[in-house]
Amino acid sequence: MTARTARRLIVAVWALTMIVFLVDIVAIIAGREATYQGWGVRGYPALVGAMYGTVGLIIVRQRPFHLVGWLAMLAAFLSTVQTGLFEFALYAFELVSEPLPGALFVAWFLNWYWVPVVFIVIVVVLYFPDGRLPSRRWRPLLAIQMVLVMFTVGVRMVALAPLDSSLPYLINPYGQAWAADALVALRNASSALFLLLATATALGGLVVRWQRASIIERQQIKWLLYAMVLAMLTLPAAVSNSQLIQAVTQFALAMVPVAIGIAIVRYRLYDIDLIIRRTAVYLIITVTLAATYFGVVVVLQQVLRALTGQESPLAIVASTLAIAVLFTPLRRRVQTMVDRRFYRRKYDATQALSRFAATARDEVDLERLTAALLQTVDETMQPDRLYLWLGRDDPDGLRSGVARQNGP
Repeated sequence: MTARTARRLIVAVWALTMIVFLVDIVAIIAGREATYQGWGVRGYPALVGAMYGTVGLIIVRQRPFHLVGWLAMLAAFLSTVQTGLFEFALYAFELVSEPLPGALFVAWFLNWYWVPVVFIVIVVVLYFPDGRLPSRRWRPLLAIQMVLVMFTVGVRMVALAPLDSSLPYLINPYGQAWAADALVALRNASSALFLLLATATALGGLVVRWQRASIIERQQIKWLLYAMVLAMLTLPAAVSNSQLIQAVTQFALAMVPVAIGIAIVRYRLYDIDLIIRRTAVYLIITVTLAATYFGVVVVLQQVLRALTGQESPLAIVASTLAIAVLFTPLRRRVQTMVDRRFYRRKYDATQALSRFAATARDEVDLERLTAALLQTVDETMQPDRLYLWLGRDDPDGLRSGVARQNGP
């Protein structure tokens, strides 16, 4: 296959994926009266599929034979198909008087269909960013994962249990009653083991790559790790019954394909270190100020209740003023702490520039000021060679001289 053919093929697959995505949207709107009891936002797989598909298109258009782009496109197509099949099953059992032909089979199919889709997404992460495994030693682990996928799919096919959380009244039509309890236990255990091992494999692959990576590859890995960490931070809240909170988790998970696309194609346009730094700073500030706000409100309310016998809005006003006063100094302290702990080179450079600014303000001796300037440039930029040319006042020309030279 030539590069031109690959580009045309990926455009065709992307167009097909987008058509399925639009059909999914129409199906969701048409069946909006059906009761959705699933996790998170309805139609989420289609949204993620559209994002993975667009990322795959962008990657392959620039790098036609990049495996990550093709795997992302495959995951996209399968995800959009999953949403379409689910909407058909929901419509067939919720909005018509009698189930449509094939609806029960579709529900059974969806019961295990998600397993290979998730596996493909994990493989995308494992082959990120260069389209190759971290090393040949990962091939046996990938083979074990594939065996576990087939085992999980097989058990879910025959376990006598409800098919889907949105259709809890449907029991697996192909479930085996002779070992119902054992198969259900195996289904739950294998599904949990698959998700746990898949996550560990993806993160382990990134750790191994990080240890062997070049500077550019580390910047690419940072993009993906940033998105994955954000998603994992929201996972504890995902057990909530609130669809809004679940939607936040889904949004964080949807940032993974975006990070993959940026890392592979346009990572030089954005400073991931700055983004991580800002995220860490404002996350710490938000948690600290929120705890301070609610703590002050609770304490003042208790004090006012003891003094006046009733609650007062004074506690809320005082807490708001305290937050306004604390924000700027807290931001500076947290930013300094984060820079000193995780961005030591940047912190040292900032301190060196501050020292030179103080020296330049107070020093009048040219030789000492020159030495301070050269030392500051050396500490912050760390050049191989360092020269300084000084001009003289008379208009006849410039006198150039080497004030200092670093390196051979």
